[in-house]
Parts: sequence; structure tokens; C-alpha cells
Amino acid sequence: MDAPSTDDRLKDLEMKVTYQDDVIEALNQVVIELRATVDIMAKRIQELDQANADGTSGALPHERPPHY
Repeated sequence: MDAPSTDDRLKDLEMKVTYQDDVIEALNQVVIELRATVDIMAKRIQELDQANADGTSGALPHERPPHY
């Protein structure tokens, strides 16, 4: 059995690097999207915390539900 030539090994390595670059770019896009989602959620939590601290959360009074 012949060992792969240097050219074959180089082509194989180039293909692997290209594939890894594509995967890294796709993962980077996912991270960017998730970061945006986290930022939105963090802002919303901060708004809710502020509303709760101000007492303007719109909470319902503590009453028995109508089905009791």
C-alpha cells in the first residue's frame, strides 16, 4: 500500500481547514444571534425589576380566583 503523496496530504488538509472555517463562521453567527437575544432578555428583566421596585408592575390584587 502506497503512502499518500505530499500533494494529496496537502489537499486533504486544505479541505479540512476550509470545512473548519465554514463551521466556525456558522457557529459565530449563532453566537451573535444568541448574544442579541440575551441582551433583549436582560433589558426586559431590568425593566421588570424596575417596574416591580416602583410598584407599577400591574400585579393583580390578592383575591381568590372566581372558580373558588
